[in-house]
Amino acid sequence: MHVELIDRTDDGHRDLILASTGAQPETLYLLDRAAGKPSTLNPIGATYPWIPDAAAAPVKPVDYPARDGLKIHGYITFPPGPAPTGPIPFVVLPHGGPGARDKLDFDFLAQMIASRGYGVLQPNFRGSTGRGVAFEAAGLQEWGLHMQDDVTDGTKWLIDQTLADPQRICIVGWSYGGYAALMGAIKEPGLYRCVASMAGVTDLKREFGWPQQQRSLFGGGSLEGDLAHLDENSPLRQADKIKVPILLLHGKLDINVPDEDTEKMAKALESEHKKFEVVYFPDDDHYLFHEANRMTLMTKLEKFLKDNLGPVAAH
Repeated sequence: MHVELIDRTDDGHRDLILASTGAQPETLYLLDRAAGKPSTLNPIGATYPWIPDAAAAPVKPVDYPARDGLKIHGYITFPPGPAPTGPIPFVVLPHGGPGARDKLDFDFLAQMIASRGYGVLQPNFRGSTGRGVAFEAAGLQEWGLHMQDDVTDGTKWLIDQTLADPQRICIVGWSYGGYAALMGAIKEPGLYRCVASMAGVTDLKREFGWPQQQRSLFGGGSLEGDLAHLDENSPLRQADKIKVPILLLHGKLDINVPDEDTEKMAKALESEHKKFEVVYFPDDDHYLFHEANRMTLMTKLEKFLKDNLGPVAAH
């Protein structure tokens, strides 16, 4: 369960608390600790009150080994209903950041995907927060390299554990996760059937301020002229290696990752005669806060997964 203190009264007697599990949406609680009275904890509202309990997809924490022996932690969300009895189609969903992490809280995107009958893996690859300074530092200078390998190793672990159908796996991500999704198609052309990138980074020269960069390509130090390294790890420069259908989505008001990254990626895919679709949201930013735009995102993604992974069995 994920529990977060949202606010507190000046006298310290009342707290507003947000609590969630991986399967259940966030609920707001009021903790009242008035002097001289028994403490009470009462729910006052939920973020998705219309979602029935039966629709909640169960979430399970997992660990798997990276190829160099590092233990990677993550979460698997299974479709609601009876547990699968064999391999099922899966979506690998690396998080954004990359200095962030997935937690055991409600993830609307993972839950939507699972509700359509797919398993979802959310790997906390090296560089993720929450596992200590050394684990986070292990991601420095590793965009497209060991961080990407951690995602790949998680996908192969799903196959080895007979959880995922090896012919029906898609990789989907937002922001850095969108970058990792595109790099997955580039580095592992036979592993994924399709890729969806929402507001994904595609040009590392642009991302890290080439040629006046004062920080590393991947977050520390200096590269001082490693042009080839930038290009080799930029999806924009590797579009010719992509062999699977691509879905690109981006808010035009994005100030985190400019929409030009998606515009240029779409042009590169078009010039290489690749199969892709691009969707822009003129009135929204990096996170797609508008409900209508999130509905469009989920509708597009649902169709994309169905078209490329095939219909799922009844569950």
